[in-house]
Amino acid sequence: SGRAAAKLQQLQSRDEKLARLEAKRAKIQKELMETGLQIRKVRLAQLPKLSKKIAAQLNDLGFPQAEFSAELEEHDPWRFGIDAVKFLFAPNPGEPAKELRSIASSGEISRVMLAIKTALADEDEIPVLVFDEIDANVGGQVAHKVGEKMAWIGRKRQVVCNTHLAQVA
Repeated sequence: SGRAAAKLQQLQSRDEKLARLEAKRAKIQKELMETGLQIRKVRLAQLPKLSKKIAAQLNDLGFPQAEFSAELEEHDPWRFGIDAVKFLFAPNPGEPAKELRSIASSGEISRVMLAIKTALADEDEIPVLVFDEIDANVGGQVAHKVGEKMAWIGRKRQVVCNTHLAQVA
Protein backbone atom coordinates (compact mmCIF):
# COMPACT_ATOMS: atom_id res chain seq x y z
CA SER A 1 0.00 0.00 0.00
CA GLY A 2 1.00 3.61 -0.46
CA ARG A 3 0.90 4.28 3.27
CA ALA A 4 3.27 1.44 4.07
CA ALA A 5 5.67 2.59 1.32
CA ALA A 6 5.70 6.13 2.74
CA LYS A 7 6.40 4.78 6.23
CA LEU A 8 9.25 2.63 4.87
CA GLN A 9 10.71 5.63 3.02
CA GLN A 10 10.48 7.71 6.19
CA LEU A 11 12.31 5.04 8.21
CA GLN A 12 14.99 4.63 5.54
CA SER A 13 15.67 8.38 5.37
CA ARG A 14 15.84 8.61 9.16
CA ASP A 15 19.59 7.92 9.31
CA GLU A 16 20.26 10.56 6.68
CA LYS A 17 18.13 13.10 8.56
CA LEU A 18 19.90 12.28 11.86
CA ALA A 19 23.30 12.74 10.17
CA ARG A 20 22.23 16.17 8.84
CA LEU A 21 20.95 17.22 12.27
CA GLU A 22 24.14 15.98 13.96
CA ALA A 23 26.29 17.95 11.49
CA LYS A 24 24.18 21.06 12.15
CA ARG A 25 24.49 20.55 15.92
CA ALA A 26 28.27 20.12 15.66
CA LYS A 27 28.55 23.33 13.60
CA ILE A 28 26.48 25.30 16.12
CA GLN A 29 28.50 23.81 19.02
CA LYS A 30 31.75 24.88 17.32
CA GLU A 31 30.43 28.43 16.73
CA LEU A 32 29.24 28.59 20.34
CA MET A 33 32.68 27.62 21.67
CA GLU A 34 34.47 30.07 19.35
CA THR A 35 32.19 32.91 20.44
CA GLY A 36 32.47 31.85 24.09
CA LEU A 37 36.27 31.94 23.87
CA GLN A 38 36.14 35.44 22.34
CA ILE A 39 33.88 36.60 25.18
CA ARG A 40 36.22 34.97 27.71
CA LYS A 41 39.19 36.87 26.25
CA VAL A 42 37.38 40.21 26.62
CA ARG A 43 36.24 39.35 30.14
CA LEU A 44 39.75 38.36 31.23
CA ALA A 45 41.02 41.73 29.97
CA GLN A 46 38.26 43.66 31.76
CA LEU A 47 38.00 41.83 35.10
CA PRO A 48 41.10 43.42 36.71
CA LYS A 49 39.83 46.91 35.80
CA LEU A 50 36.36 46.09 37.11
CA SER A 51 37.76 44.63 40.34
CA LYS A 52 39.82 47.79 40.90
CA LYS A 53 36.80 50.06 40.30
CA ILE A 54 34.65 48.03 42.69
CA ALA A 55 37.38 48.00 45.36
CA ALA A 56 37.58 51.82 45.13
CA GLN A 57 33.79 52.06 45.58
CA LEU A 58 33.98 49.69 48.57
CA ASN A 59 36.55 51.96 50.16
CA ASP A 60 33.97 54.78 50.11
CA LEU A 61 31.30 52.48 51.56
CA GLY A 62 33.02 51.55 54.80
CA PHE A 63 35.39 48.80 53.65
CA PRO A 64 38.68 50.73 53.54
CA GLN A 65 40.96 47.70 53.43
CA ALA A 66 38.66 45.18 51.83
CA GLU A 67 39.84 43.01 48.99
CA PHE A 68 37.55 42.33 46.07
CA SER A 69 38.10 40.41 42.89
CA ALA A 70 36.00 39.00 40.11
CA GLU A 71 37.12 35.72 38.58
CA LEU A 72 35.87 33.52 35.79
CA GLU A 73 34.96 29.91 36.27
CA GLU A 74 34.03 27.54 33.49
CA HIS A 75 30.34 26.97 33.00
CA ASP A 76 28.37 24.76 30.67
CA PRO A 77 27.39 26.82 27.62
CA TRP A 78 24.51 29.12 28.48
CA ARG A 79 23.12 32.45 27.32
CA PHE A 80 26.07 34.30 28.93
CA GLY A 81 28.78 32.31 27.17
CA ILE A 82 30.93 29.52 28.57
CA ASP A 83 31.90 31.18 31.84
CA ALA A 84 30.32 32.47 35.02
CA VAL A 85 31.72 35.31 37.11
CA LYS A 86 32.55 34.60 40.73
CA PHE A 87 32.95 37.50 43.19
CA LEU A 88 35.57 37.07 45.92
CA PHE A 89 35.46 39.34 48.95
CA ALA A 90 37.56 39.81 52.07
CA PRO A 91 36.02 42.63 54.14
CA ASN A 92 38.82 42.68 56.72
CA PRO A 93 42.59 42.77 56.23
CA GLY A 94 44.37 39.48 56.70
CA GLU A 95 41.31 37.39 55.92
CA PRO A 96 41.43 35.16 52.86
CA ALA A 97 39.03 36.20 50.12
CA LYS A 98 36.00 33.93 49.87
CA GLU A 99 33.01 33.81 47.59
CA LEU A 100 30.84 36.82 48.34
CA ARG A 101 27.63 34.85 48.58
CA SER A 102 29.04 32.55 51.24
CA ILE A 103 30.52 35.06 53.71
CA ALA A 104 28.83 38.43 53.61
CA SER A 105 25.92 39.55 55.76
CA SER A 106 22.88 40.99 53.99
CA GLY A 107 24.02 44.53 54.84
CA GLU A 108 27.49 43.82 53.45
CA ILE A 109 26.02 42.26 50.32
CA SER A 110 23.83 45.34 49.80
CA ARG A 111 26.85 47.67 50.08
CA VAL A 112 28.93 45.46 47.80
CA MET A 113 26.07 45.43 45.27
CA LEU A 114 25.91 49.23 45.51
CA ALA A 115 29.67 49.33 44.80
CA ILE A 116 29.25 46.98 41.83
CA LYS A 117 26.26 48.91 40.46
CA THR A 118 28.12 52.20 40.86
CA ALA A 119 31.16 50.80 39.03
CA LEU A 120 28.92 49.44 36.24
CA ALA A 121 26.47 52.35 36.12
CA ASP A 122 27.21 53.29 32.51
CA GLU A 123 27.13 49.73 31.14
CA ASP A 124 24.36 48.06 33.09
CA GLU A 125 20.77 48.20 31.84
CA ILE A 126 18.89 46.98 34.93
CA PRO A 127 16.03 49.48 35.40
CA VAL A 128 15.25 48.88 39.10
CA LEU A 129 17.66 48.27 42.00
CA VAL A 130 16.47 47.13 45.41
CA PHE A 131 18.71 47.48 48.49
CA ASP A 132 17.72 45.90 51.77
CA GLU A 133 19.55 46.47 55.07
CA ILE A 134 22.17 48.58 53.30
CA ASP A 135 22.54 50.65 56.47
CA ALA A 136 23.32 47.67 58.73
CA ASN A 137 26.33 48.48 60.93
CA VAL A 138 27.04 51.82 59.27
CA GLY A 139 26.56 55.40 60.28
CA GLY A 140 28.00 58.87 59.91
CA GLN A 141 30.26 59.39 56.92
CA VAL A 142 29.69 55.89 55.46
CA ALA A 143 25.91 56.37 55.58
CA HIS A 144 26.35 59.71 53.82
CA LYS A 145 28.45 58.05 51.08
CA VAL A 146 25.86 55.28 50.68
CA GLY A 147 23.17 57.93 50.18
CA GLU A 148 25.31 59.86 47.69
CA LYS A 149 26.01 56.76 45.60
CA MET A 150 22.36 55.72 45.58
CA ALA A 151 21.33 59.23 44.53
CA TRP A 152 23.90 59.13 41.72
CA ILE A 153 22.64 55.75 40.50
CA GLY A 154 19.05 56.98 40.92
CA ARG A 155 19.59 59.54 38.16
CA LYS A 156 19.55 56.71 35.59
CA ARG A 157 17.33 54.06 37.19
CA GLN A 158 14.74 53.42 39.87
CA VAL A 159 16.25 52.76 43.33
CA VAL A 160 14.23 51.21 46.15
CA CYS A 161 15.86 51.10 49.57
CA ASN A 162 14.84 49.94 53.02
CA THR A 163 16.69 52.18 55.51
CA HIS A 164 16.51 53.68 58.98
CA LEU A 165 19.09 56.40 58.37
CA ALA A 166 18.24 59.89 57.16
CA GLN A 167 21.58 60.17 55.32
CA VAL A 168 20.74 57.09 53.26
CA ALA A 169 17.14 58.13 52.61
